[in-house]
Amino acid sequence: MDKQAKPDNNTKEHIHTRHIILIPVILVFIFVAVMVVNTSRLTYNVAVLNSGSVIEDRIKNVSSLVENHLNTAENVLQITADSVQHMLISGSTPARIHEFLVEESNNVSEQFGENYFGIYGYVMSKYMDGLNWEPPADYDPKTRDWYIVAKESNGEVAIVPPYYDAQTGSMIISVCRMLSDRQNILSMDVHLDGIQEMAKELTINGKGYGFIMDETGFVIAHTDPENNGKYIDVTTEGTELLEGIKKTGSGTFVTTYENDKSTVYVNGIMNGWYVVMVVSNSELYWEVTRQLLFNAFICFMVFIMIASLYYVAHRNERAYTKQMEEMKLEEQKAAYERKVLELEKDAADASNKAKSDFLANMSHEIRTPMNAIIGMDEMILRESGDPKITKYANNIQSAGKTLLSIVNDILDLSKIESGKMELIPSEYDFASVLNDIVNMTKNKANEKGLRYELNASQDIPSVMYGDEIRIRQIILNVVNNAIKYTAAGKVAIDISFDPENNELKIVVSDTGFGIKQEDLEKLFDSFQRLDETKNRNIEGTGLGLNITKRLAEMMGGSISVESEYGKGSVFSVTVIQKVVDAAPIGNYTERLEKADEKKEDYKPMLVAPNAKVLIVDDNEMNLEVISELMSDTKIRIKTAISGQECLNMVRRERFDIVFLDQMMPGLSGIQTLLTIRRENLCGDTPIIVLTADAIVGAKDAYIREGFADYLSKPVIYSNLEALLVKYLDDSLILSRDQIEAEERKAAEKAAVSGTDAEDKPVVLVINKSPEKLKELKEVLSARYKGVFVKDEAAAEKYLSKHEVEFIIRDGKDA
Repeated sequence: MDKQAKPDNNTKEHIHTRHIILIPVILVFIFVAVMVVNTSRLTYNVAVLNSGSVIEDRIKNVSSLVENHLNTAENVLQITADSVQHMLISGSTPARIHEFLVEESNNVSEQFGENYFGIYGYVMSKYMDGLNWEPPADYDPKTRDWYIVAKESNGEVAIVPPYYDAQTGSMIISVCRMLSDRQNILSMDVHLDGIQEMAKELTINGKGYGFIMDETGFVIAHTDPENNGKYIDVTTEGTELLEGIKKTGSGTFVTTYENDKSTVYVNGIMNGWYVVMVVSNSELYWEVTRQLLFNAFICFMVFIMIASLYYVAHRNERAYTKQMEEMKLEEQKAAYERKVLELEKDAADASNKAKSDFLANMSHEIRTPMNAIIGMDEMILRESGDPKITKYANNIQSAGKTLLSIVNDILDLSKIESGKMELIPSEYDFASVLNDIVNMTKNKANEKGLRYELNASQDIPSVMYGDEIRIRQIILNVVNNAIKYTAAGKVAIDISFDPENNELKIVVSDTGFGIKQEDLEKLFDSFQRLDETKNRNIEGTGLGLNITKRLAEMMGGSISVESEYGKGSVFSVTVIQKVVDAAPIGNYTERLEKADEKKEDYKPMLVAPNAKVLIVDDNEMNLEVISELMSDTKIRIKTAISGQECLNMVRRERFDIVFLDQMMPGLSGIQTLLTIRRENLCGDTPIIVLTADAIVGAKDAYIREGFADYLSKPVIYSNLEALLVKYLDDSLILSRDQIEAEERKAAEKAAVSGTDAEDKPVVLVINKSPEKLKELKEVLSARYKGVFVKDEAAAEKYLSKHEVEFIIRDGKDA
């Protein structure tokens, strides 16, 4: 019993499983069948409706053209008849009336075409013809159809049934009318060739045919011209067709004609005519039927595919269930990994923020003392006549610029790695860029005894569109790198432009140390310095080429190198630049050589004794540095040590430029600026931010806050002078002739007095206020040699080694 029960259970389970599979498949089959039936019916109805609409529109269009053709003839005859009637009443002669008919016949043919011709009639008891046709002797107009029909129409315009013209052999109709005197009759012949052309339109996509007939079944025009002039009721089917047409009037009906079941479309028009189109049902609906069969086949194939997929899905149900469980485990694992990645990302973001904050602080903290170092060193270079001290000062200046370059490279690399480096394109003069490159690199090469060659193609566009600062940085990095690693020989710079690809190409070759082949791959990596043993005395961080590579790629270009160790290297850089002005820069190399010849004679200097500038900084040394940097400009300088003091000063007097430090205790630079703008304390005076903040976007951020421009610390005199020239009114700046005239006056005055600075009595001035010290310096400089210090300690130190004639102390400290 147990052995028999087991197969029975398996059989029941198999049947149950089969039912589970079959029931959904059957339901899908029913659904597909219902969908096929409904969609087929809908498609069929739409196709029939669309076809019928197209045919009806075509018939109505042809009907309108035919009626217009007939109406034109009626209107022409109506006007002519009225004119002849008027001539009869006014007593015109037969000759004049005949002449009028001739003129009208010609006018009608010219105006309406050759289908309208020959106005003629029975007028004043004689036949007159507008075509000057002479009838035969036995011709009696009163027996002609046009005369009889006109009489029967009792003064209305009538159309004679179509007939073949004996002269031309063409099918024509005559449009006739009896004049109001009931004696005279006019008629005009109309060719039916135009209507025949209209009948050719009675077909749809080459299917079916059409014709125009009168109420007797006479075919006036047919798609096939061979059927013109026949009667359609010559057969039993034709008789049924004629009866159906007349019965329908306008509409459709189905009939069997010429042994083919067809749909007939009818539209009745004027004069008892009909426009008819006959389309075989097999032709009309063949494409629809074929589409329905194709849809049914597609649906059947879809059903087969669904059934197959369902069957396979059911068979693998347990496997899928197991996979789903495994997927849940994988999802849990993935969720855990995502959580770990999110934590790592948060840690990385925090690290990046910390790095950015550190770089910002580092920039500010390094640049602030660097401002004093470089500024004071500039003063030593200006004022010291001792060659030894000048040499030391030059070394300080070189080291300071190197340190500043290292800081800038680190900041640039940080910007690029954080994705915050942005190109700021603008129009720029390429010759100006070349001037800057030469000014910044040629002296370095000359100091090392290197031959410096610059070859700029003459056809380089003069004005281009791109990030001028970064273009200059790319060329400087590659050229400085070549000079740095070349001990003897030359550095050559070749620059050209490919107009087809808008590609600027810079090739820098040197006769330097060269690069080993195994080191080429890591040449452009961050913080890479190759061959450290040989290059240990070379300054730098190894960032310049890495930054150059990334900047070139940001501009759609690239950098490559070819090198032979011990013989030199060739660096090639390409960047994409748009052309603004294609006018070539010309022979720049020749201009450079001429400029070198005249360089000794040119001494740039800004002098503006009538200008007033306010410098605001909470660091007194910074105030002293900037004031001293501007001393030769003769500009009247005022200083303020806080934002509040700045506000007090701009309320009292007007300045031509205000340099405003950003990071100050109390009121920051931005807060001070907002107060100035809100209270309109400075009008349109440019306010330039003075800051050690040199991180990415700093300049743009300050300009968005309302500053006119940006001057970074440490302050470089060339940058400071450029801003003064840019924002001071031209009327405040002395010309070269004016400067030379002032110098001559000073020299003549010194010659007359016979004294110089060494002969003047020495005065020691002690005052905490830099502004007060400056005022005293201006007052005493004409007659005394002044020594200016801020406290007693500095004064005692000076007095321990020098003697003075006078000591001036601040009354508050006395």
